Amino acid sequence: MANPYPHRPHHGAPWDDQEKGLLYLRFELDDSLDELADAHGRTRCAIADQLEDQGLVVKLDSPEAAGMLFRVIRNTDGEIETLRRYASVRNPASLD
Repeated sequence: MANPYPHRPHHGAPWDDQEKGLLYLRFELDDSLDELADAHGRTRCAIADQLEDQGLVVKLDSPEAAGMLFRVIRNTDGEIETLRRYASVRNPASLD
């Protein structure tokens, strides 16, 4: 099956530990969702899902926060201290 996102060459490929580590580092340097997608050759949706899998962002289940990603700020005990708006993914059709 052909890649539906030719400008995203890693679309659908599994994430290896090295790529996950690089994503974490670039996220910590405040790269935007678009910058991360470009750097990894993946869709914005794939980046958002991986960030959520790593516990770095959350999607809230409320109408007011629909389509929003929030950066998780943890305290020294590793507990969630606060959430900060990170990115909007409101239009699913534009997640590439």
